[in-house]
Amino acid sequence: MNKLLTLLILILLPAGVFGQQKEQKRSLPLVKYDDNVNLPLTAKERAQIIEAYGDDAERLVFGNAHRLKSIKNILRNRVLIDEYRDKDLSGFIKISEIALTDGAYMEAKSGTIKIDGFNPLKYAFNFDSTDGIKHFRIDNTQFLITIMPQHSN
Repeated sequence: MNKLLTLLILILLPAGVFGQQKEQKRSLPLVKYDDNVNLPLTAKERAQIIEAYGDDAERLVFGNAHRLKSIKNILRNRVLIDEYRDKDLSGFIKISEIALTDGAYMEAKSGTIKIDGFNPLKYAFNFDSTDGIKHFRIDNTQFLITIMPQHSN
């Protein structure tokens, strides 16, 4: 019986080991930042970070050089707001359907989004997504928010 069990193990063990496929993970390219992310924060950007992160802004953003650079890139290069007067925007996801980050007040839910004061850091956008460009409609307007991907293909 022991010989049969040993023989069975010797036959099945290699089959099990070699039968497993190793999952190949595709590594993402490094994020390439525009030169403007090296410039100091503007007063508006500082206010947006504090508004979104509250008491944790110092620890999570201002005290973390890489995170600060990433957020500058989001605010300066990756979030665009444009008006499309002659297009039907009804098929786009409404900004009111996007969750707010912890601590963000209910600006979108009240229906009073100010275009020039829009703070994308307050919304749970997936800024790390590799799915390409994303568009969101500011409810009941002809404005689209465009989130550019951090990795260009």
